[in-house]
This record gives sequence, structure tokens and C-alpha cells, in this order.
Amino acid sequence: MIGIGAGASLLAFVNRKPATSKPKPNKPEDQEFGGPLGCLAVMAGSHAFMFGTATTLFGSSLDTFLPTWKSVGFFATYHTASLLFARFCPGIHVPGQAGIGYLCNGYASFFATMGGAAAAHYTGVFDLTTLLYEYPAVLTTGIVLSNIYCVLIHLYYAAPEQLFSIYDYFIGVVLHPRLCDGKVDIKMVAESRLSWNLLMLCTVGSWVDLARRHEHGFFNPVLFMLVAHTVYTNSIAKGEHFIPYSWDITTEKFGWMLNWWNCAGVPLFYCYNSMYIALKADKLVLPMPEKYYYPLLTVALLAAWRVWDEANYQKCYFKAQMRGENEVLKRNLFPTQRHCENPKYIKCEVGVLLVDGWYSWGRKIHYAADVAMAILWGMGCGFGAIMPFMYAGFFLAMITHRAGRDEVHCRKKYGATWDKYLAMVPYKFIPGVW
Repeated sequence: MIGIGAGASLLAFVNRKPATSKPKPNKPEDQEFGGPLGCLAVMAGSHAFMFGTATTLFGSSLDTFLPTWKSVGFFATYHTASLLFARFCPGIHVPGQAGIGYLCNGYASFFATMGGAAAAHYTGVFDLTTLLYEYPAVLTTGIVLSNIYCVLIHLYYAAPEQLFSIYDYFIGVVLHPRLCDGKVDIKMVAESRLSWNLLMLCTVGSWVDLARRHEHGFFNPVLFMLVAHTVYTNSIAKGEHFIPYSWDITTEKFGWMLNWWNCAGVPLFYCYNSMYIALKADKLVLPMPEKYYYPLLTVALLAAWRVWDEANYQKCYFKAQMRGENEVLKRNLFPTQRHCENPKYIKCEVGVLLVDGWYSWGRKIHYAADVAMAILWGMGCGFGAIMPFMYAGFFLAMITHRAGRDEVHCRKKYGATWDKYLAMVPYKFIPGVW
């Protein structure tokens, strides 16, 4: 959820009218994640996991994890700026599957955020290396703020019978929460900007810090993670006009799961590898000299990213074609990938299924490429510890669970057509293997 510094004043900006779609009640027989107890365990475990992971790099002294004025000021500024960019940056309007309209200006917001951060850093207003050296305080501040957002949005949108439901709090009670008279979609901004832009800032801070100490300056090992996070974040920003038709926006309610993990979990956990390299650069266990190792990793990373980015583009472009959104198809932001000419697909009464391009090789081949990138992130930290591979393990578990949930829903939706689809594209992740 977008933050604007003060939780109470946030509600004054919210307009409930655009969020008129009423999601179906969460019936007990439809509950996922093990129901209320499972959701409670996930929430508690997520907090323990985040703090536990941080102690492996920064120790367990309580004093270092207490929020500071600097960490609070950073989040207040960052969230306020993100809200203003979402409201006023230039972009393209798309109706979205719900037909309520989305201003997709994530590409401009990304560069505005990076430009603003660079200006703050070089003028001495805020040194980006603070995100590394005061990470424990930043982590606590981000987690507390995200929990506040979760509570506020639940209290505001929940029906009386949902107020004290653990499951409804976790999964969510609203599909399209909005701010600024309905002009800013909170869920989309949280997923495509708050999370990834903050991750970028943490990685840049780690890179700049190591540059001050490394013999090769800015050509230090964190540069590999900077490349990884730059291409990933740029892909999300340039493809934001496709997000209003994605599963998260159209189907997933904006509860604790999406809210907390996008505002705190994703950026403040995914940055672990960047910080690990910056803090342990002289102790990395590499299979070969770094001047050879990191170029090889970068080539492998860009290959996996190309599959991931192009597969996603082919899928989203195809769906836009089916909707007849010609203006969206003309939006060629760098780097624009290839789409499928005259694509092959299966059509039935409830929708269409693409069986061309990368999706002729695997139903979730973009997930496989995503996991490959996660493994490469771990390899960027060398092989001296298992913790840098925690993200890859976490991501693999999360993405396979998500894929399973998605296929259950697709089988219900498409029925017999789904069986035909499985016959044409038998592999889910890796062609010929899985």
C-alpha cells in the first residue's frame, strides 16, 4: 500500500467509489494457506524470517534494529514521492480488466525515483549507503509501517463480520483500493513500484559503498547485482500497462499477503545478496578470479532475463491483441522484446490460451527463467555460505505454490479445454523435464 507518512491522514485521500467490485466472501471450503491458523503462522513466520535473516549480516543487537529519525524520514519521503509520482507522472491510461481505469506511469516514476535519489545522494541530503549501514533500523521501520498500512486498509474496507477474521485480514477484503479520488491504484503501485524501486535503492547504496573500498571502484562485485536488479525493475516498469490485466490485480484481494510482502518483504529481503557482497567482498569464495567469474554470471543472467522478459511480453502482447488495445501495442519502451506474429492459441467460451512462442515450450517457462535468475543471484555471492541462496529457495517454493494455485483456478475456469491445452503444452517449467 502506498504510504504518505502519516497513517491517519491517508484515509482522507481514499475514494471508495472506484473500488466498487465486490469480491466473493472467503468461504471456509475455499480457504487457502491452511485457513486462519495457517495464515497466522505465515504472518508470524514472515516476521521471524525477515529479522532472523538480517541478523546473519548485522548481528542481533536490539539497539541497531530500533527505528531512527533517519529511517522514518526516509520512508516518509520515499512513500510520499511514490504517491506524487503515481499521481502526476506522464503515462498511458488503460481500462484494466475491471474497466475502472489505470494511469500506468511506472516507467516515468522509475526514472523520477532514481533521479531524485541520485540528487539527494550527491547533494548530501541522503547518502544512499545509509540503506546498507542502517539496514536493521530501515528493516524495522519498513515492517512496522507496512503492518500499519495493512491494519488501516483492513479496517477501512472490511465489512463488520470481517473485521476480526484472520483469514480475511491475510487474504484481503478489497480488490481495487484507491487513493487521490480514484486516480492512484494502491495495489498496482505497491507491487510494481514501492517494492522494486526500494530494492533498487538498497542495491545502489551497497554498490556505492563497496566502490569506496574496492580496488576497482564502481566495477566491484555488487555491479552484478545492480545489473540484475536494474533489468528486472526496468522490465516491470516498462510493462506496467499490462499489469491491470494480471492475476494479482484482477483476482487477488489486497490483504496482508500482498500488502506487507510488497511494501516490506520483497524489497528488504531481496536486497540481501547485494548487502552480503558489499559487506563480505574480501571473503567471497569464488570458483575463479572475479574478473572472469562475474562476466560469465552476467551473460547467464542476461540470457535468463531475456527468456523471462520476452515470454512475459509475448503473453501480455497477445492478450492486448485479443482485447484490441492498439494504443498499448504501440508503446515500445526500451528494451522491447519480440512478440508472436499470427500466434497460435486455443479458444473456448471462457477465454483463450496461448500455445506459441515461449509458451509452446512450457506453461510457466517464465517462472523457470525467474528461478534461474534467483539462483544466479545466489551464485553472485560465491559459495562460502548457504544464506545467499535462501532467496532462491524461498522463491522456488513461492512460485511453485503460486503456479499450483493458478492451475487449479485454470482447470475450474477452462474445464475440458484445459485438458486439450495440457496435451499441446505438456511441460510446466522446463521443456522435456518438468
